[in-house]
Amino acid sequence: LRQECPQDIGLSFQYEENKIREVRGILESEAEDAGVRLTDIYEYPMMSGYGYLREHCLEGNYRRGVSSLLIRLVTLEDYNRMKHTSETLEEGEILFYRRGKGLTGDFLSIGGKEYKIKKELPEFLYEQKTGKAMSDGIYIVFRDMDSLVNAGTAMELTDGPVEYMFSANLEGDENQKILFTENIERRLSLDDSLSSKNYYTVQKEWYVLYGSFLFVGIFLGLLFLIATVLIIYYKQITEGYDDHERFEIMQKVGMSQREVKSTIHKQILTVFFLPLIGAVFHLAAAAPVLMQLLRRMWLDDAQVFLECSGLTVLIFILLYMTVYSLTAKTYYQLVQYRE
Repeated sequence: LRQECPQDIGLSFQYEENKIREVRGILESEAEDAGVRLTDIYEYPMMSGYGYLREHCLEGNYRRGVSSLLIRLVTLEDYNRMKHTSETLEEGEILFYRRGKGLTGDFLSIGGKEYKIKKELPEFLYEQKTGKAMSDGIYIVFRDMDSLVNAGTAMELTDGPVEYMFSANLEGDENQKILFTENIERRLSLDDSLSSKNYYTVQKEWYVLYGSFLFVGIFLGLLFLIATVLIIYYKQITEGYDDHERFEIMQKVGMSQREVKSTIHKQILTVFFLPLIGAVFHLAAAAPVLMQLLRRMWLDDAQVFLECSGLTVLIFILLYMTVYSLTAKTYYQLVQYRE
């Protein structure tokens, strides 16, 4: 969730001085009314869009639909101001940052022009390189606004003007933060030139979405599990009635009760646990595909996936062992020879 919304609130709109003052005024008044304080503020002009990176060639593709690679261009002046650094760039040099993945080499072709990567940044503003970013993205710092606009235009990054980005965290209690974000959404919803996203609205939407998936998953899982266990159980009970006479004959000719129990346990153990072992192998084989699907849903923590998979397998084993014990006991009672 924090990779989707690194800060509590984020706004983007057309880069105009009047618009900047208007949005700041709305934020300040609503913050005062809700009793919250804006902290960790980042605001800067940028060009953004979607594109693709092939080897060392970066191109925009807004005409071809949305790609998974988000590209944002900012100026050195704004970067130094927000990060409190004193980086410098010569003509044709850039600073480069990519979520999760790095870039081999020290040059990058942007819109047909080659730029030297002076430094690959370990983090960018509120984003930190984790090695497992769920959606790929690139930030590039240019020497000045002219270089930024020229590069963005050359690579056809977007067909719109330069945007202004504003993001901040909120300080206050939970109810005050929610009230502030709701009021901001309401006041800015009528402005089509402005897009906004906040942590609390996205959190609510995700709870509804993933809560539904969780319910359906648990319901279907239990449904199929119960059906499978009952089918195996009654299959074994039916075979117990059929095997009654055969076991009775073997016990009459000298087969001990211990041998009967051992035979029953081996037979039922095979019937019960071979499908379970097969399911575990299927899960292991499907794990890479499942991880890719989960990554599309912003769930890419491999450790959590492995822990949940292991816990699920453990629950299945315990349940199968319980039904196995019950089945073996009932089966033995059916085939037991009584003089």
